[in-house]
Amino acid sequence: MRENKFLIDPNFSWSIDKTLATMDAHEIQMGMLGCPVVPSSQIREANIYGAELVRQHPTRLGLLCGLPTDDAEACLREIEFGRDELHCDGFWVNPIRNGVKLSDPSLDAVWARLDELKAVVWAHPDPNDPSVDGRPGALMEVTYEMQRVIIDQVYRKHFLRFPRVRHVYANCAGGFLANEEIEEQVQKLWVDIAAAAEDGIGVSVRHLGAERVVFGSDTGAPCMCMNVETMEVNRQAMLKWERELGMEKGTIGMNGWQLFPEAAARAVRGSYSELE
Repeated sequence: MRENKFLIDPNFSWSIDKTLATMDAHEIQMGMLGCPVVPSSQIREANIYGAELVRQHPTRLGLLCGLPTDDAEACLREIEFGRDELHCDGFWVNPIRNGVKLSDPSLDAVWARLDELKAVVWAHPDPNDPSVDGRPGALMEVTYEMQRVIIDQVYRKHFLRFPRVRHVYANCAGGFLANEEIEEQVQKLWVDIAAAAEDGIGVSVRHLGAERVVFGSDTGAPCMCMNVETMEVNRQAMLKWERELGMEKGTIGMNGWQLFPEAAARAVRGSYSELE
């Protein structure tokens, strides 16, 4: 990531204990683990590692299994492995992976299977994108990459052909460019508010409805711009928007339970016993 011009803290390290302590300090019951920075060759390893952390902390963590969307056959294998072996709560993808967009026709069989499963699929830009003008490519391109892919999905009738997939786009989907037909399809999306709460919640609520907006933090990304302090700024912006929109406190923060009912049940039950 340093090669791609991210300002990485030289002392950065990630640990589950530190993550759980941060969640406690900021009143976060559960976090969904996903690692959208790994190359396709390491996705299986990352998924297995995430599953082990969930087994150790079932009431605090959920698992989104990564899918190598540059290879449809590998995707299909990972979907079944994630469901049958890792008992994942959903899946993560990059909008574009090695030049292959989520809207690419080569992935139709993948989306058909995810549609059968009524799967939650969370899309997050790849921070390994090459730098642009000496700046991190992911930060420069996040809005445009999201929009390019979503608009291409709209033109390909993706959300109409795979209506049971619960799509979640990070960072408020980079904003919305909408006409009547686009509006009809994007209403099927969910968005998280990571790095975009202050400016993105109002737009997202207007286009999607408050029930399709979920809290996101980007915490754990090894770059100085996404640290615990900025997560708290994001959380406070969420609370402010809830007040301004006349919502009960915690409305957006609780929406994630609707996407991940099995994770919600673990949090209430306090165990992973049925999988042991």
